[in-house]
Amino acid sequence: MTGGTSNFSVKRHPGRLNKTGTLILLTCLLCIMFSPYMADVCYSQPAIPDDKIKEVSTAEMDSILKGIATRNYDLYAKDFSDKMKAAQDRENFLKLCEKIDGSLGELKSLQYLGYFVQEGDIISLFKAGFSKTDDHVLIRLVLDFKNQKEQVAGLWFDSPKLKK
Repeated sequence: MTGGTSNFSVKRHPGRLNKTGTLILLTCLLCIMFSPYMADVCYSQPAIPDDKIKEVSTAEMDSILKGIATRNYDLYAKDFSDKMKAAQDRENFLKLCEKIDGSLGELKSLQYLGYFVQEGDIISLFKAGFSKTDDHVLIRLVLDFKNQKEQVAGLWFDSPKLKK
């Protein structure tokens, strides 16, 4: 097609929206109205205050670390979910104790760093110092607050010394 002519024409009604324009406008208005609510739904933010998450996370981590230090499985796993207890049975717990004791040594310091939410679980981060390394160890504690009582759903110690 050359030149300035076209076989396509659009009827315009000044001051009136067509059906498509009305639908787009309505969709935009609904998105604006419900966006604060959708953020909570999409990101599964917990309705738990930050200080409560810190308090529970710190208490759970203290219990876990005391259980490791004293080789007390019941203390270590007292708030574990059923899946965590199956994955971290007594035998695996004792192997973990030996590995931490042999590679990292005794716990010297523990600092709560904060948390983030992933798939509805709260993942708390801690920085730990141990006697056999100058490097800090990152500890991730996964808490499930979906039930009546929070449960430990995951636990990771991140240190190059543990990977050897």
